[in-house]
Amino acid sequence: YVRKAQAIVAISKSTARDMTEYWHIPADRITVVYDGFDRKAAMTSTETASAARRNILYISRLEHPGKNHVNLIKAYEKLPRELAAAHPLFLAGGDWNGAEAVHAAAAASPYRDLITLAGFVPNEEVEAMWAKAAVYVFPSRFEGFGLSLIEAMERGVPAACSKTSSLGEIGEGVAELFDPESPDEIAAAIRKLLSEDNTARIEKGRRHAAGFSWENCANGLLAAFKPAEVFGVKITIETMDEAIDRLFRGLDDEKPSPDSTRPQSPLPDSTRPQSTLNDLKRPYNFTFVNAHCLNLAHDDAPYREILNSADSVWADGIGVKMAGDILGFPVVDNVNGTDMFPLVAERCAKSGKTVYFFGGQPRKGDKPGVAEKAAANAMAEHPGLKVVGCCDGFVSDDEAVRRINAAKPDLLYVALGVPRQEKWIAANRDRLEVKAAIAVGGLLDFISGRIPRAPAWMRQHHLEWVFRLIQEPVGKFKRYVFGNPLFLRRVRRQRGR
Repeated sequence: YVRKAQAIVAISKSTARDMTEYWHIPADRITVVYDGFDRKAAMTSTETASAARRNILYISRLEHPGKNHVNLIKAYEKLPRELAAAHPLFLAGGDWNGAEAVHAAAAASPYRDLITLAGFVPNEEVEAMWAKAAVYVFPSRFEGFGLSLIEAMERGVPAACSKTSSLGEIGEGVAELFDPESPDEIAAAIRKLLSEDNTARIEKGRRHAAGFSWENCANGLLAAFKPAEVFGVKITIETMDEAIDRLFRGLDDEKPSPDSTRPQSPLPDSTRPQSTLNDLKRPYNFTFVNAHCLNLAHDDAPYREILNSADSVWADGIGVKMAGDILGFPVVDNVNGTDMFPLVAERCAKSGKTVYFFGGQPRKGDKPGVAEKAAANAMAEHPGLKVVGCCDGFVSDDEAVRRINAAKPDLLYVALGVPRQEKWIAANRDRLEVKAAIAVGGLLDFISGRIPRAPAWMRQHHLEWVFRLIQEPVGKFKRYVFGNPLFLRRVRRQRGR
């Protein structure tokens, strides 16, 4: 699952190497984005007189052997007694796995009177603890990031740390590095920091720490995302429940913000007209795309632009899922109008939201009546659902808009087939007096019983297209037999680009 993720982010180069070694994720798929930290909180620590800065500080849960407290205690014992007495060892952190070994090492140490095991330090006492620190030591054997090292630099506390894992990476050129397995090297690093002028090191550390901001972290995460986009069509990646929640936010007139309309990319979408984001007088517009829709959009620029102006474009079917696997973004759910309808109908029945059916795909030999039959079946199947009107797709645009507005529905279902239905909504959106419009293809044919759906087992195995081909071998032959291979070839070509 991780290898199929839309974006793979590691919080350090060390972590990225581990992901490549142990999870076999290609290095070029991993983006390193360092964590940020709350600089405002750190900067509240004011300069303290040097006399008050006495302690050798280490903040970590007492976990043995990973956090390496025992080697730090051994290194402390190698300091001259006079130097150690001037700089007590202060270990902050609650007990964890193996803590008894740390307590035993401290109790057995000849410098035990100079070692404090402070336990968990509450937030209100943290700054006072930092203000007493002359040196910060981080001897952990492994860290994915090592936040407290950055916090020490920000607070002007000279630091020494392990040269392994992410600590050596983050501390290089700023902190004094040592082998965490060598008490002698740890002791030498501490003595160096306690004996020399650290003014330049402190200033360099503060500049270094400034780069680990949440703003930089957020910008790195945004840059790591690959857009869920096929042939220039931006696709909304959501579960069915998330999609329905989004639909009902539109029905409740909850105004979306630019960075909430496309959850797979928090960046504002410059291809979407700003009016669709800000003008609540116009209905929200939702639609679905499958492999056939995207094949059409590949060659039809106006249709592609209309899809990108919608408030959500949900991924429908195995073809889009396969495209996501190839292009590197996950399709987490098959969000299609037919499976969505009964869930929406039940929620409309409970909330009092009203719906209108417009369409029923007109084909050669069809007669009016598909929408009416669909409305009757829907209300019988979902007691409490109010279908306040219906209209087959045989009337003029003006007449259809007049009938829809007269019924005053909350949600309009438009079932005219692609790309006609999306183009119809776009052309008439300014005139529609509904809260949301959703393009649903052959939904009304299914609800009316005109066309049966594939058995559940075929739908579960993504074989509904095979059932449709068997039903309509002439009408669907070109779409599936030629269209599906063409779609995958185009997707691979897009990945190559």
